[in-house]
Amino acid sequence: MDWREGTLWVMAVSGSVIIGWDIIVAFFNRVPNDEDTISGITMGASLKFWTLPYAFGILGGHLFMPGVFMRSVTWWGMSIAVGMGISLGVFSLLYGARLAQSRCRVAIRAYGLLNLGLAVGWMFWPQ
Repeated sequence: MDWREGTLWVMAVSGSVIIGWDIIVAFFNRVPNDEDTISGITMGASLKFWTLPYAFGILGGHLFMPGVFMRSVTWWGMSIAVGMGISLGVFSLLYGARLAQSRCRVAIRAYGLLNLGLAVGWMFWPQ
């Protein structure tokens, strides 16, 4: 088995375990799903720590958008991406609870953070 095949196996097994566990926990216990599923825990953590949706956006930009501005990964590009993530995390921990928490506001904030991460991943972490 070569490295590529090993990577494919790790990805397939990890994805299957995560999705399977989320489904099992969602359907086979009496605890509300937002308290014990991977999806619920991630959503709750994302409301308090905005770096999570930003990081998912960066990953999406890295994986699915071809690099245009940069041809390869550089230390300063990754520094910008990480610095923005740290800044978002600090801001969310200090001031996030003061912002409106209605479903609409949370959705708009999540959409904005995902798009910001998508743009940063595309510009500063090219594939």
